This record gives sequence, structure tokens and C-alpha cells, in this order.
Amino acid sequence: MADQAIFKFLDSIGVVHTQAFDILSVHGNTPDNIRFVPPLLYSIIDGSSETEFRGFQRVFVYELKALNSLEDYLRAFLQASAKSITYKGINTVAEECQVVFESAEYENEWIDGFEHTKRYVIELVESTIRTIWNIPTFLPIADEDMYIIKKVKIEASQTSPETFTTNVGKLLYNYGTTSLPSFSLLSHIISISCNSTPYQDAKFNQVGDIAQSGSNISFQIAMSDTGNASSDGIFYTDIKIQLQEIV
Repeated sequence: MADQAIFKFLDSIGVVHTQAFDILSVHGNTPDNIRFVPPLLYSIIDGSSETEFRGFQRVFVYELKALNSLEDYLRAFLQASAKSITYKGINTVAEECQVVFESAEYENEWIDGFEHTKRYVIELVESTIRTIWNIPTFLPIADEDMYIIKKVKIEASQTSPETFTTNVGKLLYNYGTTSLPSFSLLSHIISISCNSTPYQDAKFNQVGDIAQSGSNISFQIAMSDTGNASSDGIFYTDIKIQLQEIV
């Protein structure tokens, strides 16, 4: 049985697509090929120079088993702005790596000139900049962001949650001043939390799963069965959206 890698991408309307491909070889998953970034070059007064690197990226070359279908999927994968490849190889556990395709074009080879045995060799670069080579099973958080939407009016109960979508309606602005960014469940682990303490003693919590909605996310918030409204008779909470980059 051939080794396999899972090619996953997020399309322009926010749908995640997943497809497994048989792999003949992978170059770069172990310390085969790395690229140092950024290439900072310092000129020293004695005429010499010194280069300082802040990190590195792995460069992968995947050779796929000959295909007679799925070419459209590969083209969509390479053109997508958010994509990843999950590959195990000789590792103990499979690793999902966010990648970018830096070439403006690619081509396939027809083995023995036969249209239905197309050979694909694809070069990709991981999007994460690393500072250590040893990659643990659970990677440390390389980047973390948080957005807070202040004093959101909640019209929900525990049995009838309210649905929210970022950059729509009540979630138009971060801190009431700037628009929220695009969100991708493919590139970040996203969690939602509520803080209603400044407004009343009622508590709120996110229920169900977070869903991709185009370049935004949708989720539901419910209110606990106990608690009182604020002095104006309305329930409020701060909604925090926390992002942990998948590296």
C-alpha cells in the first residue's frame, strides 16, 4: 500500500475540502531542505559581511502516484490561499503543515506519453517560520491573537441560543472602532468566551461548533438558566474571539 498524504484547502466561499493522495516520495519532511528567513546581510566596517537569520522554513517536494483523475482538485488546492498537507511518513504521528505554493505555474508529465498516467511533482513551502527543528507532537503556540466585541446585547436563553457571525450585525467592530479581520478555521484554532461580569450577574457560554461562513465564522451563544438582567432590563456580555495559529 502506498504512503498517503492529505491535501486540504479552504475555498473562496469558506468550504474546507479534503482529499487523500498516494505518495511515492516526500523530500523535506525531515531535515532535507530548509530555507533561512529573512536573509539579513550586515556590512562590517572592515569590508566583510555577516548574515543573520531569524528562522527557517521547510521546503517540501511531493511526488504523487500517477493520476488519471483529481487534476481539478490539485489545481484548486494550489490556487487556494489557505491550504495544508497532513503526512505521517516515518514519524510517530501525522503532522498537518500549513503550506504555500510560490510558483506562478506548474506542469505535469505524461508517463510514456499516456494521458491517463499523469505524474505530478509539487514543491511547497511551509508558511510557518520556525526557530527550532525538533517538532513535538503538540506544537507550542507561535502566535496568538484576541479580539473583543464590547457590551453585546444578548437575546437568547439556554434552550434558544443566538447566532452570531463576525463582521455582521452585532459583531461589526473590534472594541467598537475597527472591523474584525477575516477568520479561517483551516489556519487557526478559534475559541469563543464571554464576560458579562461588568453588566449583570447572568452568565453566557458558547454552544455547538464554530462554523466557517465565507471569510467569517459563525457561532451560537446561550444564557444560563439563572441570573438577572442589567439595570436597563437588557442582558449584555463582552465576546472574546481567541485565535491560536496552527503551526
